[in-house]
Amino acid sequence: MGLGNNSDVTFGAAIPLADADATGTAVALLGFTRLEDGLGVLNTSYTDEATTYTHVETSAGSLTANTFTKVGMKFVPNGGNKGVTFYVNGTPRTTHLSETTLEALTHLDNSNLGLVFAQFADSSGTSNYAYLDWWACAQLVS
Repeated sequence: MGLGNNSDVTFGAAIPLADADATGTAVALLGFTRLEDGLGVLNTSYTDEATTYTHVETSAGSLTANTFTKVGMKFVPNGGNKGVTFYVNGTPRTTHLSETTLEALTHLDNSNLGLVFAQFADSSGTSNYAYLDWWACAQLVS
């Protein structure tokens, strides 16, 4: 769940997600991931049209059955903490994606990003259910 260059690619069976925790090489994603057999563990991650995710923080939060988890991101363009800060249940995570790292990426830095919510069934064929209660996006201007 997060942001992706969904205006540049057509989503399908292997895009944005592919088997065994891979991702389609045509998609750039930024947000929260749960690995295929990750047992409900949330990571903050990105991929810049690569076959794997780069984790900003592993075990940033968890998903529990029949419980809503609130996740969020905030981009801070200036000041002492420039970059992307991730939030789980309203609490900022200690590890953020720095502006320097973000600007060094080819596609995430230069693509129009849109909302992405996708999941992949685990390798044992176990059903996964995800419910999205609401989604909000805002641009703050000072």
